[in-house]
Amino acid sequence: MTMRLWDPVTSKEIATLRSHTDKIRTLRFSPDGSILASGSHDSTLRLWDPVIGTEMLTLKAHTSGINAICFSPNGSRLASASWDSTVRVWNPITGASVETLEGHTDSVTRVEFSPDGSRLVSGSLDNTVRLWDPVSGAEIAVLEGHTNGVLCLAFSPDGLRLASGSYDNAVRLWDSMNGTAIAVLKGCLTWVHALVFSPDASRLVASGSVDSKIWVLDGITGAEITTLESHNIGVNALAFSSDGVRLASGSNDKTVRLWDLKTGTEISTPKGSTYRATSIVFSSDGRHLASGSYEKIVRLWDPKTGAEIASLKGHTDTINILAFSPRGTRLASGSEDQTVRVWNTTTRTEIAILGGHPYQVEALAFSPDESRLASVSHDDKIILWNSVTGEKLATLKGHMSWVIVLEFSPDGTRLASGSRDNTVRLWDPALATQVASFECNTILRSKLAFSEGGSRLRCDRPAHTWDLSSFDTVHRELEGAEIGPTAPWDLQAQVKYGWLHVSRDEGEPLRVCYLPTELAGDLSSVSRVAIAVSRRVIAIGGGNGRILIFDLSGLFE
Repeated sequence: MTMRLWDPVTSKEIATLRSHTDKIRTLRFSPDGSILASGSHDSTLRLWDPVIGTEMLTLKAHTSGINAICFSPNGSRLASASWDSTVRVWNPITGASVETLEGHTDSVTRVEFSPDGSRLVSGSLDNTVRLWDPVSGAEIAVLEGHTNGVLCLAFSPDGLRLASGSYDNAVRLWDSMNGTAIAVLKGCLTWVHALVFSPDASRLVASGSVDSKIWVLDGITGAEITTLESHNIGVNALAFSSDGVRLASGSNDKTVRLWDLKTGTEISTPKGSTYRATSIVFSSDGRHLASGSYEKIVRLWDPKTGAEIASLKGHTDTINILAFSPRGTRLASGSEDQTVRVWNTTTRTEIAILGGHPYQVEALAFSPDESRLASVSHDDKIILWNSVTGEKLATLKGHMSWVIVLEFSPDGTRLASGSRDNTVRLWDPALATQVASFECNTILRSKLAFSEGGSRLRCDRPAHTWDLSSFDTVHRELEGAEIGPTAPWDLQAQVKYGWLHVSRDEGEPLRVCYLPTELAGDLSSVSRVAIAVSRRVIAIGGGNGRILIFDLSGLFE
């Protein structure tokens, strides 16, 4: 009946939320992070302001407990599934019940929006999966075939296919456009607990609650490709890396495993610090891995062997952010001590100390030629530095709130910045002038990327693409057309009560796996976990200074 809000950086409690009168069953943040929704056995949903920790609205309409909730991709709608056999669609701003979706004859266990938000899917203990139009409330299709209650659902990233897992120990693959059955996999020894598509939708992976096997299926046909066996008890969470060539599995055997479908090889578990990692990053060539933590030290690692190469000391407070220069010859670190430090990765010596921010440093970006470094703090200014001499070149002013993200264009002639003032601004770093400003609703966990030729700029949350030759907004159906694999988005991760939640692009956070205590640290609170991806290697850093590195080469070769 109680929720607690935590600062994932400091691990300090922000607020204790008390309002529900029975067990809280489900929680979801809105895509922009401005609303926290909770569903309870007391039959209500409550919407909270996560910044100040106050209740905004109580949504009452269900006549029984809430099992699941989800926001639409753009955050304009909230769906809830209940023991009262209904799905309700809400306006999370006004709290109004927009639609009541009736058709199930037993408890609704799961509800999910399609990636484009045009459809809503629900699964129930009545053994059916139902597709809905969330705008009109019309039922599109009833998907029948399971012989027991439906437990989990997953849309493919392109929204064309839908997978369902059930207490009948089967996985079914459906055409989500017309509801026709594509394939069924029967073979799990117990009910299916987790489903996940690869980012390119070519693979579907399923696991059971007690059965320790993992099934890898063809995401188009549903045909079984292989099974992975290593866990000694049920696997309850799965996730692909952002490039789609690595698979993570979490089990009740308290292990997290990363898989190569040919070998299933885990590289190493490097150790060197007893403090929780706050930031980890690969060099562009993948030869080095850097980590920062609460111990105020930057550590360099060899990701192939897991050996520590160097420990870089100088900061006097927590390391918040790390960035390698494009050629990997320099490493910048930003800290709670309000400074940026630049290091030579060959000699492992400090090149410069950049002081000038009034608050902790939160974002860094090197120009492609490595001559400039941009940094931001918890204010509305961007500072440009000479990354070799440490000289302050300019201060860019224009944003009205915190700057969260920075990105240089491929030729270095433009710098893009995103802020909590809901704008993305384009700068000429040579002249220190603003070139353009774009409205972007909210960009609280956004990333920016230029197309390969620099002619377009993309913001991933919410999805916007701008034509930089005309400064026009490009329509959604054209978004990412020039970006594709040239601008992969980093994974974002957070540990909540020991569970690793991972999100990428515009996707909702996915509960991936339960982390062992030695990685996650104190599981009674929310911890910050750092994660980095380099080609086919993934690194996860957490509590007690451990960093797990896995090489999963050849997954789809």
